Amino acid sequence: MKRLIFTFSILVFSFSLNAQICDPPCTPDQSCLANYNQNGSICPEELAFAIANSYYEENVTVVPPEGSPYYPFSSMRIDAINNLPEGITWCKSQEMFDVTNPLTCYCVQLKGTPTTHGTYVLSLAITLFVNNEGTQEPVTQYTDTSLEIEVLPEGVELPVADFTWTGNQCYRDTVFFTAANNPAGSSYVWKVNGNVVS
Repeated sequence: MKRLIFTFSILVFSFSLNAQICDPPCTPDQSCLANYNQNGSICPEELAFAIANSYYEENVTVVPPEGSPYYPFSSMRIDAINNLPEGITWCKSQEMFDVTNPLTCYCVQLKGTPTTHGTYVLSLAITLFVNNEGTQEPVTQYTDTSLEIEVLPEGVELPVADFTWTGNQCYRDTVFFTAANNPAGSSYVWKVNGNVVS
């Protein structure tokens, strides 16, 4: 779970938006709330590998920070995601995200066909708002650089998870995943039905 770190300050700024609303909507991962703290969070911690010239799609969930007791954040907006690989675009679940109680999540989807292999550190520009007598006022903007996409060369075969069920595992027991091939390194993020397995 990545932590969002920001400095509270009063700012006046303008920002051009560069994303569409996802259609169909992306779905936030509610498991991101498990390790939430007041500063908010982004998950997954690591994005799945992409392969050059192959279609890629990944959901990113943002849990908004709470702000201070005197100035709680009422809403947030993801303004831009910079340094995406060429061929990858992004969309978001909604334009402005209202922070509610119980905690809620904001979703971004990355999708497309990357053309050039390499490692791309993403830069999320995020604006936070407070409610000033019914008006949403922007109060701070910060940049999160905790996510990166690694685009592997065309033709690389990603490993497929395999595991053995012995019949002895119970709820919350560890199941060991293995890979027959190791083409992309020694660290993997496994997904089951689209959800990251930690």
